[in-house]
Amino acid sequence: MWDAIEIMADDYLALFGSSTAKQTMANSLKRDDGLGFYGEIENTFVTPVTSLQAVRSYWLKLSGLKDPQPLVFKEPKLTGVQAVPDGSGEYQYKLTYAAASTTPDVARRLQYIVYWSEEGDDGWIDFSPLKTGATSMTISGDLPAAELTLTVYAFDPKTKQYVYARPVKYDFSNAARPLKAA
Repeated sequence: MWDAIEIMADDYLALFGSSTAKQTMANSLKRDDGLGFYGEIENTFVTPVTSLQAVRSYWLKLSGLKDPQPLVFKEPKLTGVQAVPDGSGEYQYKLTYAAASTTPDVARRLQYIVYWSEEGDDGWIDFSPLKTGATSMTISGDLPAAELTLTVYAFDPKTKQYVYARPVKYDFSNAARPLKAA
């Protein structure tokens, strides 16, 4: 069970924390090789607060803060996974997702990454390379033939803010036809 106070604290930090605090959140699962970022927000099954103007307005009114920067994010929802033959009998996967901002200058600089995990594998997790300013990426086909949970993140290196999409499950048991799980 998620504690409402914990969720509100994470939300407040994501919205109004210092750039150092936001960078710390974004780097909380940064790998030794410098790839990837992941948010410290613990409950990614709820809509990301950085895409909810009503929550931002609530905290601004409650705290009396002046809005330090406008909210420009939306959830970068995963919209498709397509198997692409690589010529050797294996597949790569094209992942398509919605842009995390409709503001052109912001959209061009956003860095996207996709994390995937397999349930019951003691926290097994992997991630794609960072992709800047694009709404799709192709990843290598060395994914397990299993149901995987995929989560798209977008990070703004200028403001140190990030947003994520709620996780989506895909079944990769048929490598040629990954299907969105029910």
